Amino acid sequence: NNDEIATAMENQYSWIKKVMEANGLVANGPMRIVTTDFTSDAYAFDVVQVVQRATDPVGAPAGEKMSLRLEGPVSYEQLPARRVAMTTYTGPSPGLPRVRDLLRAWAMTHGADTQDRPFEEYPGGISTMLDEDANFNVYWPLK
Repeated sequence: NNDEIATAMENQYSWIKKVMEANGLVANGPMRIVTTDFTSDAYAFDVVQVVQRATDPVGAPAGEKMSLRLEGPVSYEQLPARRVAMTTYTGPSPGLPRVRDLLRAWAMTHGADTQDRPFEEYPGGISTMLDEDANFNVYWPLK
């Protein structure tokens, strides 16, 4: 149910915040939810936070891969720049699967093939995800 999903997201994000604090990192953008499995019986996801060193200028491009002390379920990846299809959505988070499907269909009808997993940014955070006026940025990586 939606409350259990929100709790799981908050729990995962608390691990990320702990690792960020221990390594002198700050968020460089909103939290992301990356869908790994979505069916009528299951919903699996990863919580992702783009980070930078607290001493770097805001929005500084990523440089060398950082050496970090990780804890719990947290892992660190440095992804290369890539093309994505993107749209925005306003409404409660249970509407996101439909928006992801529409975004993928739009990309395909415009000659692009999707790859990897779709993801959403939660600018308002987890606490607003069920609000009627919640805002999301929805992305699907392209080949």
